[in-house]
Amino acid sequence: MAKVWENLASDSNVATGLGLIFFYIFYRTVVFSYRRQKKDYEDRLKIERADDEKKRKMMELEREMEGIKGVDHDEEEGRKGEENPYMKMAMQFIKSGARVHKARNKKRPQYLDRGVNV
Repeated sequence: MAKVWENLASDSNVATGLGLIFFYIFYRTVVFSYRRQKKDYEDRLKIERADDEKKRKMMELEREMEGIKGVDHDEEEGRKGEENPYMKMAMQFIKSGARVHKARNKKRPQYLDRGVNV
């Protein structure tokens, strides 16, 4: 039996045939998997483009519904804050670094208790 394997190993036709078989297996696994991955990637890009288009259309529709067609949403929000005096005060308070702290473990004032007339 060893003589048969030795003869097969030394035969150039067998080596060429095995080389072609292994090349075919390599080609099938590498090239076809590459093609499949490329198609998956292209499909993913199409889906992302469709999602972006859908989001863009929704934003345009929302802008039309708000009556601010053609104006950037962030700029509009900034203008609203500048026009509203309460918003200005809130922004100044936030920028000042002051904080509102809730008192803990203190008795409520008498006027907040139910049934007590002050």
